[in-house]
Amino acid sequence: MAELPELLEVAPRARSAGADVFGLSYDMMVAGADYEGLPDTMARFLAKKQFDFDVLLYDEDDYEAINKRFGLAGEIPVTLAIDKDGEVVDRHEGSANRERFEELLDRALLGG
Repeated sequence: MAELPELLEVAPRARSAGADVFGLSYDMMVAGADYEGLPDTMARFLAKKQFDFDVLLYDEDDYEAINKRFGLAGEIPVTLAIDKDGEVVDRHEGSANRERFEELLDRALLGG
């Protein structure tokens, strides 16, 4: 959460360059999660914080496939730079700052 304001600062440049920025939430994987209410709760939270990018909620059906595809079994947060061909060209595990988000964006735009 602490890094999101800096990611939000970079997101407009990403969009203007034709790139997408989105979040991926593990909240459905938390024991006792309210599966039916969580999408509405997340939408209200994002609106309150004025996030202007999509956050995808994934659940148990997606968990293993997404983790395997993107190597996400490690530290949270993790930020991935994915190029136009769908290849991960850079990653940052742990909190990042605006400068690092800019670097990740540049790598995604330039490709591997």
